Amino acid sequence: MEPLVQILAQDSSPDAAEAAAVLGLAFGFVAILLVVSLLISIVVTWLIWDSYKTVPQQFQKLPAGLVWLCVIPCFGAVMFLVTAILVPLAFKDAFASRGRTEFGDCGLAFGIAWIACALLSAIPVLGVAFSLGSLICMILFIVKLRQMKSAMLTA
Repeated sequence: MEPLVQILAQDSSPDAAEAAAVLGLAFGFVAILLVVSLLISIVVTWLIWDSYKTVPQQFQKLPAGLVWLCVIPCFGAVMFLVTAILVPLAFKDAFASRGRTEFGDCGLAFGIAWIACALLSAIPVLGVAFSLGSLICMILFIVKLRQMKSAMLTA
């Protein structure tokens, strides 16, 4: 069985050329989408890692470098869930050791809501609303981490 592109390339009709062009655009669009998704994942991971590395090592639930496993395709989804739970718990323990409680759950609820909405965004039609919810929760989670990073550095 010959690949579709090769079959289209052998046919000299205008319809075949049109189909080959559409197929090429589709592949290009998918490639661009994958690169943009990877860049977004890298930026989000860096923001989480940059905040998390300020937690004293004895309170870290996983080594700070392991946060970068979130960038790995497919496995990253599981790692984001682990990170969204363990990073706030590490901050909470670090602040509790200093007698500080002003950050509440340290963003744990935002982290869990972010991952839950991201998973539910796969539902047809409703997925758009869950995607928006996921984006909002992710932003709130990262803002909370950045606030806690700042507080950790000044304490």
